[in-house]
Amino acid sequence: MKNTKLTKKRINIIILICFIVITTGASIVLALLGTQVYTNATADKSQQAAYDTFAYFTGQLRKCENFSQVRTASLGGKIPALVISSEDSKTSKETWYFEYEGSLKKAVVSSGNTVTAESGEDIMVLNSADFRVTKPGLLEISITTENGDDITFNISFANSGGTDNE
Repeated sequence: MKNTKLTKKRINIIILICFIVITTGASIVLALLGTQVYTNATADKSQQAAYDTFAYFTGQLRKCENFSQVRTASLGGKIPALVISSEDSKTSKETWYFEYEGSLKKAVVSSGNTVTAESGEDIMVLNSADFRVTKPGLLEISITTENGDDITFNISFANSGGTDNE
């Protein structure tokens, strides 16, 4: 009969082999999880663009005292625009938002002045933007992200008013 008793040296070798196998397995699992996280992050780019747009317009519209300061219009009868009016003790201004040449643009002018597409400053990358007042106090914004995803969201005001002037 052979001696089947494990020596301390053999036990240490078995433990070392088990440690290497477990460490290698854990590394493979972590690498696969990291790949999945990266895949999910890149897939969420269009959702991030939608969130950024929604957050931007929500922030701008919160500056309004009521929805009567908000209206839709168009530049040259072709480019849909959102117009937010504001007044202080000396001046009356309009802020125009519209998409032109792949960018959401913003132009601030004195009320009644003409706005051209070239006069806007770039805010963010978008392929298209459309604005509609669907009912008093409810603004619908439809965008196409740079990835080509079409997204529509609605922003509601507690106090209504506003017009849809096309």
